[in-house]
Amino acid sequence: MSFTPSEEEEVYGLVEEITGSCQKGKYRREVLLTNILRRMEAHDSKRFEDYLKLARANSEEWKEFLSAITIHTTSWFREMPHYEHIRTWIDTHERDFLTDPFLIWSSACSTGEELYSIGLEMERYRLENPGFDYRLLGTDIDPVSVAIGNRAIYSAKHLSAVPNACLPGVMVGSGKTDGLMTLDKEIRCRASFKVWNLSDGTFEHTKAKFDLIFCRNVLIYFSPEKVATIVRNLADGLKMQGLLVLGHSEALEKAPTDFLFVGNSMYEKASPRKALSETAGTQQKILVVDDSVSVRKVLSKLFLKNGFEVVEASNPLEATQATQKYRISAVTLDLNMGRPTDGSEWLKEARARGFKEPVVVITDARVEDAHHVLGTLESGAQDYVVKSVLANHPDDVVARMRDLIVSHTQHQYAGPSNGNFLHEFEMVRPEVFVLGASTGGPEALAQILRDFSKIPVEFIPPVVVVQHISPEFAPALAQRMESVSGLKLATGSTGEVLVPGKLYMSQSDAHIGLRREGGRLASFFTQEGKINGHRPAVDFLFRTTADTSARTMAVLLTGMGRDGAAGMLDLLKKGRSINLAQNEASSVVYGMPKEAVTLNAVHFTGNIKQLRAMMERSIKMKELAGKKAA
Repeated sequence: MSFTPSEEEEVYGLVEEITGSCQKGKYRREVLLTNILRRMEAHDSKRFEDYLKLARANSEEWKEFLSAITIHTTSWFREMPHYEHIRTWIDTHERDFLTDPFLIWSSACSTGEELYSIGLEMERYRLENPGFDYRLLGTDIDPVSVAIGNRAIYSAKHLSAVPNACLPGVMVGSGKTDGLMTLDKEIRCRASFKVWNLSDGTFEHTKAKFDLIFCRNVLIYFSPEKVATIVRNLADGLKMQGLLVLGHSEALEKAPTDFLFVGNSMYEKASPRKALSETAGTQQKILVVDDSVSVRKVLSKLFLKNGFEVVEASNPLEATQATQKYRISAVTLDLNMGRPTDGSEWLKEARARGFKEPVVVITDARVEDAHHVLGTLESGAQDYVVKSVLANHPDDVVARMRDLIVSHTQHQYAGPSNGNFLHEFEMVRPEVFVLGASTGGPEALAQILRDFSKIPVEFIPPVVVVQHISPEFAPALAQRMESVSGLKLATGSTGEVLVPGKLYMSQSDAHIGLRREGGRLASFFTQEGKINGHRPAVDFLFRTTADTSARTMAVLLTGMGRDGAAGMLDLLKKGRSINLAQNEASSVVYGMPKEAVTLNAVHFTGNIKQLRAMMERSIKMKELAGKKAA
């Protein structure tokens, strides 16, 4: 059996009419025709016209027809980075979800694997966090698929795709149900499914606003105009600060003005202030400076796709001309462009001329480049991107650039750079200083630790530092901090007892933590999983420090994301730490410190000079105590 050309066009027109999907290209057409032919063969219908009459007259067959004209490619825990980000995001907003259930909608749920995957994550989170609850809703145009989701019985061959931490939420059959699996009743009782066409408009089955909406790997089937309408309707269904999650290949060329891109094709519904300052992509112009045509084209295509304007420069002279001609919002800079002026020299000259906008260095992860890159980060650049990240995680590069532009823009709105006491505390001399930083961190760390060994005090506590950096650059960073601070750099071996006047840092792809050994503090290293996407992670250092119950002064510096905030809260709860955070006005990116302040985990916020003064004051407490005793 086969279709005539006129029947094919009739099929495509009908599919467009029913589903709203675009059928003008060749993609998927053969699959659609094959699916319909199978239904025709099942009813011995020779002509599509006859089958269509039968399907319209038979409600059960109409369901099968709808299933035939929709494509379903779903699986368990597909696009895993989304689940990791969502769990972190919920941690950040945890207090918002302690009164009302966390509402999740899979708007093109197919047979339910996507909805139950996030359900497994939520059930794990619920068991770990008393007071948290959630509800799951799946909708799809295909009633056959929706029925499968409602039934919640799947082949156990997919069990290997479920993360080990989520396996307690899966029930595996035996005997008559051998080879099958389902979900724990706690998950199933929180899930509901409804038939609904994504292209029909605003979803009206519930008036609730959702915290999280999935619409993954389905927008590729719609025209750009239809995509814009669907996304706008989904945005209307989101709570403020809610997340819209699209497929990894579905980043929006033009997102709604109240959406913030947060990486991996995920968008946060923004507050009015954020929307005004962070989503004006078409008003942001990025200068791409690189002598490689291919690198310039890759970066230009990436930024243009995400709503920025782009100006290209192949050498420092063209870069200078661009900054004089255009209102540049940010720069990506290649350091190795030859003489007479390379990238770092151009940056120094640009800063001397008064150019203040953010600069991101584009570099290879080569050990021999490490000192060059770090020197540039301390003398004017805000961040760097390794070319492998540009190739493998382009969304992360865009998110980083947006955050830098936003932070730079918002500095003019930030209040005065005054110290601010958020909690009362008694100043005592710490056993250890622990510091964490990310974007903008190398310069901040250099400032706060400069000539630390020359402070005229009896004795300096050990200093332990975590800076998010590529493993290839980590040894150079540690050497740089040793040189700047005057503190002796520890060997970096596990079990090394902390001693006064020494600097401890991870010099590889490993977490650094603290523990007690014979009553004394000691460092240790581990390559267990990344935390908040990082290894080493600030949270790991802070949490292990809290476990030691050591008298601590913790300092959280500039950085994108939220790493360190939860660990700082652990330190606060122990009651043995004084927690300091860099303020917005002085941070390159006010992400990590802001999250710690939001968690109410910070005693004092201030600029680098004020944080350094607080550290010096704590060191002198031993002298004062000694004089008082005398």
